[in-house]
Amino acid sequence: MIQLHFIGGWASTPLVWQEVMANLTPHLKDTPHHITYWDWDVLLDLTSSASCNFQENDRLIPGANHIWIAWSSGTLALFRLAACLSENPKNHLFVGISPMVKFVNDAGWKLGWRRATVKTMINRLQVDTCGTLKDFYQLAQKGGRSPGIDLQPVLDQVQEEGLQLPLAHLQDGLTLLVESDKRHQIKKISHPLVIISGDQDRICPPGQARWIEGEARQVQWVTHTHGSHLIPLSHGADVARAILDLMA
Repeated sequence: MIQLHFIGGWASTPLVWQEVMANLTPHLKDTPHHITYWDWDVLLDLTSSASCNFQENDRLIPGANHIWIAWSSGTLALFRLAACLSENPKNHLFVGISPMVKFVNDAGWKLGWRRATVKTMINRLQVDTCGTLKDFYQLAQKGGRSPGIDLQPVLDQVQEEGLQLPLAHLQDGLTLLVESDKRHQIKKISHPLVIISGDQDRICPPGQARWIEGEARQVQWVTHTHGSHLIPLSHGADVARAILDLMA
């Protein structure tokens, strides 16, 4: 039994995985499997305790092989979880897409966003939630090319579902991004780690993936030329292939 865990990012829904699933599903028909979707902030909270007895979580199928796939801010939870489970490396594998370890800049970190920019975004959500989400996804798409895929209908759906989320949830998510720093977790990860990023990512600059590659014990970094932040949608076949390689 293989349990595939998909962890979305801020203001996202399971729709962001539809291209991945479309390419993955035909290869799973003869493989016993189960799909689980996680909210990144919920998973981050579940793994925040010092003991982190996450193996006891009732959403995990006992005895299964677990593959965790996270996108964007979901990788903050992914890295925390991977470090947390480092004493049990045999049945957990991890894929981080458009990864981040620290979203905002400080005196020793210049690979993220300005703190003031994020705070402005939090305040703007109160006034114009729809416009804020639209601008976010336009920035996420900027600079990228999507081979043979029209992303706009999907982005419209993702944005529409994002608007169904409570305003406080969206604002709290951005506040959590400002506060989160998982740089210290990377060296603790003993599991094989696959990192997939786009060289035109405006949300999580590829410098963060490069930093992770330099810090992690076992890492495979794949970068896509003309890839934006929306790798699960624009390069779903490549993400599916990386997952299938881990399952082999």
